[in-house]
Amino acid sequence: MSRMIAAMADASYSKSVFHIERYQESIAAKSHELLNRYDTLLEQETDEETRKKIQEEANEKIAGCFSVRQPITLDKVLYELSGQMKTPMPDRMRKCSGGICWQASSPRMLQWAF
Repeated sequence: MSRMIAAMADASYSKSVFHIERYQESIAAKSHELLNRYDTLLEQETDEETRKKIQEEANEKIAGCFSVRQPITLDKVLYELSGQMKTPMPDRMRKCSGGICWQASSPRMLQWAF
């Protein structure tokens, strides 16, 4: 997912850069918090088997941070990229055929004009 975020952010860099920076800063802050917490637990523990379980738990928690924050960032970057597309979105479409025009103000609602 990180590669998709990077590819989309590259295409809309000026509008997506602050989403990427927020993502990086939030991951770094949460990771440091977890590392400090688990380092304290590891210093107190002497049993090697328990230390290994604590390390695995810390690894899972840090990986969980990525899995929670990546989709949010991907959504924000995708939104910024889609705003630059030249093809009109369905909510902005206006079509005319045989003197009858319609406009989609939402994907489910059509406004008819004769």
